[in-house]
Order: sequence, then structure tokens, then C-alpha cells
Amino acid sequence: MRPVQGATLEARPWDIMGAPEPTTSETRLFLEAGDEKVVVMVYELFATAGDDLVAQLQQVIADSALPTRLERVAAIGGGLEAYQVLPESLDTSSEAVFTYGLYVVSPDRTVQHLAFYVNPAAAEDGCIDLAMRSAATLRAGERTLDRSARTWELVSGVPNQNLKLALPAGYSVITQQGPDFWVHRIFPVTDFGQRGPSGLVYFGGHPSSFGPPNAETFDAPLLGEAATWRRWTDERGFHAEALRPVGDHWMTHGSVAGANEAEVQALREAISGAQIAP
Repeated sequence: MRPVQGATLEARPWDIMGAPEPTTSETRLFLEAGDEKVVVMVYELFATAGDDLVAQLQQVIADSALPTRLERVAAIGGGLEAYQVLPESLDTSSEAVFTYGLYVVSPDRTVQHLAFYVNPAAAEDGCIDLAMRSAATLRAGERTLDRSARTWELVSGVPNQNLKLALPAGYSVITQQGPDFWVHRIFPVTDFGQRGPSGLVYFGGHPSSFGPPNAETFDAPLLGEAATWRRWTDERGFHAEALRPVGDHWMTHGSVAGANEAEVQALREAISGAQIAP
């Protein structure tokens, strides 16, 4: 996409103990000119366009706090299908004023989302037209979302060794690198609006347990070695996690979540059987 002239790629600000979002999951374009700011957020949704994409998008619009409308975009070419979200009016009550949104279906049928914002100082009628002119330049890029069954080779934090994680088809992995930790987030690539089991593997010195203190325990490997897992169910669904030392001074934390225990079983077993090896 040809952005507003002068815009640069800058990750969202992050907490000193956190980490920037990887560019494989989101990109932020930022422009500041005087007291005016323009921001474009681009998100990988880890979703494909199913048979009811339009109905799902309409539901997203209906659930939004902002009065908006959804329209099919005919002006974008290059193998892309797109649906634009237009605000009925500019809401300048917050620092980030939503001006335009776009859901894009790429040639591999994955869905990405673009959201255009300005600050109140730049919130004039022309800012919507500016966003639409930029969005009209969109074309398909070269990168695709790998959804094949494969063994992912990921950084472990252990010198000269990597995490080798075999996942079935339909999953993707992104990695966040912090000042002294790595988090590998495992996403299922589902039809837009649907959910599936997800997981993470953390390496660092300060892991945090997610579950309640009275969670049920069971024994199963974590990255190929014996560990005690905890499992519980709450309003979000089923969860399981385990922690254990790894290397000289690291801890690893494996976690899965889904609608129920059966749904997360294959993913939990993949994390259980993963190996740290050269």
C-alpha cells in the first residue's frame, strides 16, 4: 500500500517489561506533522474467508460501539477482495479518532484488517478521503500464511539449542522477543468469526501462572520432560498449563486454551512432545 507521504513503520509503544508486537501479526504506520497525527494499524487476523464472511463482518459492525456501515469495495484490484467500514461521523472524544477500516481477503483467502486513525487535531472531513485514497493503492504482497503441517524451529533461549515444535496443519506461530524472554504464540487459522484452540510456549526467568490456586493437577511431559500440569475451566473455556526449569537459569511455561479439553488435546500433546535440541 502507498501510505500517506512521510509515514514510517513504528511499533506500538510497549511496557518496559513487555515486548513489541511482531510484524508478522501487526504493522503500524505513523505520521506526525505539527500537532496532527495519522496512524494506520494493519493486523493479521489468522483467519480465512469462510462462506459467511459478510454476515460475520456485519456482526462485528453491529457489536461495535461506533456507528459505522459496511460496504463492498470494487476499486481495489490485484487479486484482492475488500470490505470497507465507514464511520457515520468522526468521534473526537478520544485521542485516536477512527476514520476508515478495511477488511481484505488476500489471494490465499486469509483475511487482514486495516484501521486508519487520526488525532482530534487532524479530524476533518478530508481525513476519510485521505485514508480511502491510500487504501485504494493496496495490492497483494508476496508473503503467505504457512498453514501446513510442519515442525517449527523456534528460539529457546538455551545456548545453541532451539525449540522444535511439530504442529498439525492449520496452525501458525508468532514470536515475541522481550528484554529477557521469548514467547511463542500458537494460533489456529480458522474461518473468520470462528475460534479454535490456542497455546503458547514461554522461555524466561519470570513466568506467571494463569490459573487459580485450586486447579486440578495431572502429570504429562512439557517439552519432552516430566512436568505437572494444571487444568481448569472458567467463563472463557478450558485451560491447561505447566511450568518447569530448562537450561541453566531459564523457566519454560506451556499453556493451551480452548472450548473444552478435547479441543485442546492435540495442541497440548504437541507442546508436551516438543524438544529442545541443537
